[in-house]
Amino acid sequence: MMTLIIEDFCFKAIVGILKDERLKPQEVSVTAHVGYEYDGHGFLDYMKICNEIKKEFEIKKFRLLEQAAISISDKLKSKNGNICKISLQIKKPEVRNDAKVGVAFERSF
Repeated sequence: MMTLIIEDFCFKAIVGILKDERLKPQEVSVTAHVGYEYDGHGFLDYMKICNEIKKEFEIKKFRLLEQAAISISDKLKSKNGNICKISLQIKKPEVRNDAKVGVAFERSF
């Protein structure tokens, strides 16, 4: 198994349950470890993976980071059949001055 690593992929998105969070985009940071079967030929395109992650946030405007993690995992697997494991960390680094908060999610296929 090979693992594609994307660390601290940052962008602005509508995410959250508070009124202000539903109106104003905020910083989101995603770290992904994507395990896939590598047979010497195909590969995972990290540019496409990043675009898919960001696109999911833009389209769905998630209320919860947990929902985002599950949805992103499902989307990446549906577009890349050779994925066998996904580990995600999604953080909202600007929510608190004294901490970076978020969720971690892992799934094997």
